[in-house]
Amino acid sequence: AAVGMVIVILLFVRLRGHVLAYLLDEETYRIRVSGARWMAMAFPAAAVLAVTAAVLLEGPILATGLLVLPPLLAERPARGLMSYLMSSMAIGIAGTLCGFVVALAADLPPAPAAVAGVLAVGLLWRVRRYLSGRRPVATG
Repeated sequence: AAVGMVIVILLFVRLRGHVLAYLLDEETYRIRVSGARWMAMAFPAAAVLAVTAAVLLEGPILATGLLVLPPLLAERPARGLMSYLMSSMAIGIAGTLCGFVVALAADLPPAPAAVAGVLAVGLLWRVRRYLSGRRPVATG
């Protein structure tokens, strides 16, 4: 399972331009890139490998929390997909570390504490963005 996760990460790093183009607009990617059928088969296969490895390595509670909460709480992709992905990863990593530290200090189960840490860091991220003046302009 760990080998599968490492392979998926290495493939993403190597092919991130293709992956991001495919995620932004699948139809345009298929039209503009010759031989784009491989991405239509490889991307879902890589996603299945990553999710399966995550569930096996982390457990269902932590895997579900780390797959759902960071993207949900990250800033909207207004500044681009890569900014959105980096925000999501930062929330996930910081929240997981905070949750594990609290779990060790308070002798709590690590998976629920890590999910609670991700939720707390994500909410703090949203509050900070809201208070920093990046509010939508009111029309009217």
